[in-house]
Amino acid sequence: NSMFWAITCAILVVSVSCLLYKLVKMTREYFQVRFLPGPPIESFLYGNAIPSQESTDNITQIYMFRRKWTQIYPKVCRFAVGPFVQVMCSHPDSVRTVINDNFPKHPGYGVVRDWIGDGLLTSKGEKWYRHRKLLTPAFHYEILNDFFPVYSDCVDEMLELWSTELTNTDHVVLQDWMSYLTLDILLQCICSVKTDCQVKREQLQYVKDIATLSRIVQLRFRMPLKYYYNFTFNLTELGREFKEVCSRTKKFSHDIIITRRRQIESGDRNAKYRDFLDILLHASDPKTGATLTDEEIRDEVDTFVFEGHDTTATALTWTLYLLAKHTEYQDMCRQEVFEILGGNPTITKSVISNLSFLPMCIKESLRM
Repeated sequence: NSMFWAITCAILVVSVSCLLYKLVKMTREYFQVRFLPGPPIESFLYGNAIPSQESTDNITQIYMFRRKWTQIYPKVCRFAVGPFVQVMCSHPDSVRTVINDNFPKHPGYGVVRDWIGDGLLTSKGEKWYRHRKLLTPAFHYEILNDFFPVYSDCVDEMLELWSTELTNTDHVVLQDWMSYLTLDILLQCICSVKTDCQVKREQLQYVKDIATLSRIVQLRFRMPLKYYYNFTFNLTELGREFKEVCSRTKKFSHDIIITRRRQIESGDRNAKYRDFLDILLHASDPKTGATLTDEEIRDEVDTFVFEGHDTTATALTWTLYLLAKHTEYQDMCRQEVFEILGGNPTITKSVISNLSFLPMCIKESLRM
């Protein structure tokens, strides 16, 4: 009995110490930004960003509140989601300050670490610098030229599916379709895998898993008191589901990497262009000759799928929404594209480089 109580007391002491440390840390963070403008924080537990629920209506409320705050506080706004204080920058000067300074990465990135591992998004320090240096060739603009046929074919497939879809309904859910489109393009550009995810959509397990992981990650940020900390999150049914789905997506990526490595080693890799996975597998430090391990490559592949498809889909949806709201600019974009294409439906680098008004609209939507 004495041993049991000793262990129990030790656990309680450690738990209370960790809780006190977190409280002190959150209090310090609040006092560091208390001088910034923002709405009053009415509750320590719920903050002032609305007690987040799982419903779509509540998500809309949150974004409407943030839009209102941007109008009231046009440069920078301090608010709280639960006990977590955040700062929202909405002016170029404020954003420039953040970008130009060497701010440490927020602990919130740990929420996605079980999914994407320790890639460029979540890593820091020497490991981040080493990976960024090894991956530099992958960010060269010229590499994108080889993928124009992929972009064009994927968009053509989506439009063909729309024509079938619209025989039974008068609308399409744009965010969903942009997500399928960008995932299709990314998987082909990153690892040359054609999944037919636009056709099969939620019937394809990987697409379903990516959607599930994205939903859970968003939910953890919207309901921080319940899901933010790994210790409590892993005890929930949602936490167990997250672990299970992460295991499947990691196996999907791992199998692709192992297959490609075998193809390269046996000389069976015949491709028109080098994709992102080829670059990762051939990357080596010029001084030491060190290469990336299969686990590090998998982390980078999963990172780019996570970072690339959802963010790009949102940007595309937002841009198309703005053009639909401002039809005069939509007409000008369409006219410019038709004039430059000249009846040829093939999109090439020269076509893109000759566009001027459409890129302006895209950049403006990103700015907004």
